[in-house]
Amino acid sequence: MIRALGCEPHLLEILEVPFERPVPQPDQPENWLLFSSGTWKSVGSFTFSDLPKLIDEPDGLWGSYLRYVEAGFPQRMSQPASLYLIQPESIASLRIWTEQTIDAQGRHYDRHRRRITLKYRDAFHEFDITDPELQKRYYPKLPATHEPSLSIVMRAPQQTAVCVSLTPVWQGRHYKIAAAFIEPPQEAKS
Repeated sequence: MIRALGCEPHLLEILEVPFERPVPQPDQPENWLLFSSGTWKSVGSFTFSDLPKLIDEPDGLWGSYLRYVEAGFPQRMSQPASLYLIQPESIASLRIWTEQTIDAQGRHYDRHRRRITLKYRDAFHEFDITDPELQKRYYPKLPATHEPSLSIVMRAPQQTAVCVSLTPVWQGRHYKIAAAFIEPPQEAKS
């Protein structure tokens, strides 16, 4: 992305991106193939007040509270999808912790966990958080395994939009990801 644009794109930035063709996958119908040599061009930005024009309003998300659904779940949806920009009814506090785990070779390592529970259309869903900008804003230092977990309340959860998606299948499951949080601008302090 950086090479194609010259800088890292930001949320709500409007980009011209050269696509070669759609390449829908059974579980990720939104996929497109980018031209490998194309240049991206920034042509402006949406404002936060424009956000309602971008919000998806599916009848429901994937399954229920669990942070995953079984392989092939999107294919069984009435309108298959693995990516939405939603306005949740509520956003619970962010939960961040570090646990020690063991890899396939028996080596110990620290695994950072970032999770959030969202309520959408009267159903609760748990998501792994992958948004690096949210981390910079709310928890720039991750706790060590011996430190207590963090519970962080967002500044304006009722007005925050969230880009949610499903991962490709991993060990028989699609995991739910909260990939980006779009918060209202902070009020200028006088």
